[in-house]
Formats: sequence, structure tokens, C-alpha cells
Amino acid sequence: MNREARQRFQALAKQLSFILCHAPDEFGLVLEPGGWIPLRTLVQALHEEDAWKGITVSRIIDLGWQLEDCPFEFEGERIRFKSGAAGEQMPPEREQTPPPVILYLAVRRRFYPVLCEKGYEDPPSGEIILARDKGMATRIGARRDPQPVLVEVHTKKAEELGSRFFSYGQNLFVTQYLPAEGLAGPPLRLFQDAEKKSLSSKTKKQAPPRSSSENGASHAWNPATDRLMVRDDPEAKSILKRERDKKKIGWKDALRKEKRKG
Repeated sequence: MNREARQRFQALAKQLSFILCHAPDEFGLVLEPGGWIPLRTLVQALHEEDAWKGITVSRIIDLGWQLEDCPFEFEGERIRFKSGAAGEQMPPEREQTPPPVILYLAVRRRFYPVLCEKGYEDPPSGEIILARDKGMATRIGARRDPQPVLVEVHTKKAEELGSRFFSYGQNLFVTQYLPAEGLAGPPLRLFQDAEKKSLSSKTKKQAPPRSSSENGASHAWNPATDRLMVRDDPEAKSILKRERDKKKIGWKDALRKEKRKG
């Protein structure tokens, strides 16, 4: 490995160490118990930094054999900082501290109507990540939808209805349940109308063109369509053959008449 490549791997290792040991919340990340995090989630966060837009999962895995004393360990599609490795620090822990009056959540546009109706429970990752400010919430939401819907979480109302909030670092909170009554966002009808328009346009695109027989009117033979019809339909093939034979017979009769006149 040349000097430039070695420096690049060392810089990547330094960046990952900062994220996994010091301040994952600054990147909108919450580590799993034991310090693990999915590699794809980590890559999504790195892509938000100009210096790491081209990083891939395989490049991070390469650190395991590119560095003489790699401070990371891998398990399937997850990574964490090795216990006891040089520079190790304790990442943030979930703490049950009083949340601010309002927290922010950004969700996929398709999920927003469900959120308004039923709230948010049993997320795929096990926890719902909330942010103190709109910018961080939008940054997290944009990893699933390029134009996420920003929602306000009124924590007092949510706690009255069963939510429990845990702080994570300086920027984030996590919870496992959000009642619909504790949420406030854009008017739901805007997204319902957009969904209807989307379904309508898809239906129009998928609707097959009507044939001349369906319209009740005949049309001239069209090679672009009738040839396909003839190839698959024996009856249509027979009709087309008779039409061609008539044209041939008509041509011969005209030639005979010309000869008789001559």
C-alpha cells in the first residue's frame, strides 16, 4: 500500500473513531447496545460529509486488514470500536432526562398519513430517533426520503399518553412509542391529494390503448400493430392473407385487360 492510500485509511479510521467513541449524536447516529452500528447506516452518515461522499461499506471493512492494529471489529453487517483499543472512550448512554417541550422527527412522505392516524410504534430499528432541532431531524429523515416530512413532537402530551424519552448525547432523544395526539405536522390532506394524483397518473400510464374494434370503427391496416396481431391470432392471419390475395388477383386482371386492348 502506497503512502497516499495509507494516509487515506488512517484518516478514515480517525473519523470512525470519533463517531463511534466520542459523539455519534453529532452525526445523527444512535449506537446499539454494546456500541454496534449497522455499516450501511454509518455510510449514509459519512456521505453527508464532503470528504467522505465516495466511501463504501467494503472500504470500511478493508480497514480490518489494511491497518496493522485495527481498532474496529466487525460482526456481519455491523461495526464497533474494540474494547480496550487505544483511544477508546465511552459513547453516550441513554439517560432518562426531562426532554424539551418540543422535539422534532422527519419521516417518509408515504408514512406520514399512517403516523397521523396511528402514531408511531415498534419501529424497525427498535427506537425512534428524535432531534432537538429541525436541521438534525431533517438530516436524519433525508436518509430514507429525499424530501421528508418534518413533525413536531409535543413531549408533555406524548408522555401523558405513554411515551418515555431518553436523551442520547447533546443532540438526540430516543423513544419506542409516539401517540398521534402528541404530534403536529403539515395538513394531512396535502399528502392524501398527492397520493391520489400519483395513483391516477400510474393508472393512466398502465391503461392499454383501445383497439378499433373496441371503438366500433375500422381503420387502415397498421404494420406496427396488425403484424403483432397476425403473428398471434390465426383467424386474423387468415383474413390478412385473403386481403393480400385479392390485391394480387386485381393486379393480374388489370394486366390482362391492357393486353386485350393492345
